[in-house]
Amino acid sequence: FLLVLPFFSAMRAIFFFHYLVAAIGSYKLCRHWNYPPYLAVLGGILFTLGGTNVSLINVLNHFQTAVWLPWAVLFWERALRSWSGRDFLGLSLVLLVQFLAGSPEIYMMSMGLLICDGLRLRKEAACLTYRRGLLLLAAANFLVAGLAMVQILPTVELFLESRGGKPILFVESAMWSLHPLDLINLFFLDKEVNTSLGSGVRLFFLRDIPFLVSYYMGAISLFGIALYLFYGPRKEKSLVAGITAFSLILAAGGYTPVYPTLFRYLPLFSLFRYPEKFFFFTYALLIFMTLKGLSDFLESESPLSRRHLIIFSFIFFLVFFPYLVIRLNMGTLSGYIAQAIHIPLLSIDTLGRTSAVIVNLERQ
Repeated sequence: FLLVLPFFSAMRAIFFFHYLVAAIGSYKLCRHWNYPPYLAVLGGILFTLGGTNVSLINVLNHFQTAVWLPWAVLFWERALRSWSGRDFLGLSLVLLVQFLAGSPEIYMMSMGLLICDGLRLRKEAACLTYRRGLLLLAAANFLVAGLAMVQILPTVELFLESRGGKPILFVESAMWSLHPLDLINLFFLDKEVNTSLGSGVRLFFLRDIPFLVSYYMGAISLFGIALYLFYGPRKEKSLVAGITAFSLILAAGGYTPVYPTLFRYLPLFSLFRYPEKFFFFTYALLIFMTLKGLSDFLESESPLSRRHLIIFSFIFFLVFFPYLVIRLNMGTLSGYIAQAIHIPLLSIDTLGRTSAVIVNLERQ
């Protein structure tokens, strides 16, 4: 693209190409999981246009690495089941492209997700052993390392000559940590576009722009996750929920005592900055739960049963009651916003943020 197009046109083409990679890969993966086409389209939208993936375009190397995750999972499952040289080569080439995109953190998280997916597949087929999966993944990464050595060696030399002897301080490493309040944004728009501001975004409850500008996954993800927690196999959902919670704790960084402890005693954590990146791991698991829950619900024999009505009613009241309380006592909301962002209570800015919160709750 950069060779044949003007610079800005080439950059637009690069972004468009990687969006296509994400959309087609996530659709094909969902179809590989035997989801119907409409649910596969939903999966493609959630992964490609979800808040986390879109936020990563601010850091191009992370974005270019993240979009290859569905393709990696697809070829990983094919190679695990077939154990053929063709599927192994396909997996290795996809991992090579993902590795060369330039984000070691996202790549390592992708490897962790492949291991989690292998544990899930292990329960479906007795022939898929732990040893087989680890051997396959190690062999693929060994091939990736060999093919990418022309890039790895200069990078290692640059690393050693620049900051190799100067470890990152914890203050710098944890500079961007996931604020627990940001989790509201998974299902609720807690910010709005404002082109009059330098950042282009006006936050309702926080002062500083997070590393991932948005986490929003749409209201349907809340239903899908709730249905997964209802339908999913007990062991699987316990494992997935536990891994999701742990990844959230890591993403919270300096807001929990866990990440400072890991940073102090595990050298790996002192090599990179911004623990909020760990939310990409959480993001992938949340999409998996959403699609699995919706699929199980749609394939159930009685989709309009009393139990489902209870789940949907609970979600409705989960949104409606806070809205009702806030709507009847808007002064409390205004006071909280003014205190959280350190702005005057009786100001146009506070009133604007308060009304925007109400509008977004009503929309939801």
